[in-house]
Amino acid sequence: MTEELNNNRIGDLEPKEYFLQFAGISSRTEANYRAARSGPPFYKIGRRIMYSRQDIEDWVKSRRINSDVVQQKRAVPPRRYVG
Repeated sequence: MTEELNNNRIGDLEPKEYFLQFAGISSRTEANYRAARSGPPFYKIGRRIMYSRQDIEDWVKSRRINSDVVQQKRAVPPRRYVG
């Protein structure tokens, strides 16, 4: 699949399949990210969706969650199973 993806590159831009594979997400999730503008910046060239490798890497890094940060108390306590 890597050879196939390399053939679909345009300059420094990668096809959306590269992003799907890199992020480990489905095509539907990628479409939702684009619609909500919550994913990395993208280019629409004709019908093709293309991503910059740097934009993908920056987006992934921006989603980092520090596990050592103490979570804030929730306004509503979580539901508890009683049974």
